[in-house]
Amino acid sequence: MKRDMDLMRTILFFVEDNYVPRDFAGCNVVIDGVDTHVVREHCNLLIEDGLLNNLNSKTAKYLTMSHNGVCVGNLTNKGYDLLDMIRQDTTWNKTKDIILKKGLPLIPKTIEAIASTIIKSATEGAVTAYLKQRN
Repeated sequence: MKRDMDLMRTILFFVEDNYVPRDFAGCNVVIDGVDTHVVREHCNLLIEDGLLNNLNSKTAKYLTMSHNGVCVGNLTNKGYDLLDMIRQDTTWNKTKDIILKKGLPLIPKTIEAIASTIIKSATEGAVTAYLKQRN
């Protein structure tokens, strides 16, 4: 299996949209067209990176699989931060493009660094344009 950062992003979106607080069964992650075992392994990677909570962290090393999905906890604060950085498709695609063109590793830390630089640049441009417009 190869790690798929697009799938990991999709899982983060899925959990954000479907996790229900106080639901002790957790969020049942099902991604159309993706084998449940592949989803589980990618959820484990997200947990290892501190982006997703393991619902069964005290009782089981591996994630619980339901009849049609993988049961996980909610996003961590770090998971929400990364997802907010790569939420917009334009930022996500620019981030991946820069990483691939520069031959950098497509890993969460690199994604976070590149995405934050893109956002910082866009923010500076927006502030500059706003200030020019006000004067």
